[in-house]
Amino acid sequence: MLFVLNKPALLLGIIAALYLGVVIGSGATVLTAKALGDPMGQREGRLSVNPVRNIGPDGGVMMVLAGYGWAEQVPLNDRWRARRFHVTAAVLVRPL
Repeated sequence: MLFVLNKPALLLGIIAALYLGVVIGSGATVLTAKALGDPMGQREGRLSVNPVRNIGPDGGVMMVLAGYGWAEQVPLNDRWRARRFHVTAAVLVRPL
């Protein structure tokens, strides 16, 4: 990502895409889990437009230095985790 510092419009577009990807991806995971019966992600405050709640320190540093990074996984209830279909649906909705 450091190679686009001299192109402000491109840098702004990359930052906006990363922000939207993190916020919408985490929100989709939380809403899917809640719809299927697990409210734990919402209780932990992961349904927020603040990306700091969703990005860990290591993923944030990699986003700045390398141009790619990752968000922290949304916590799921252990009893709910035994239902493999529900977990699969909640995890696969993020990339979609």
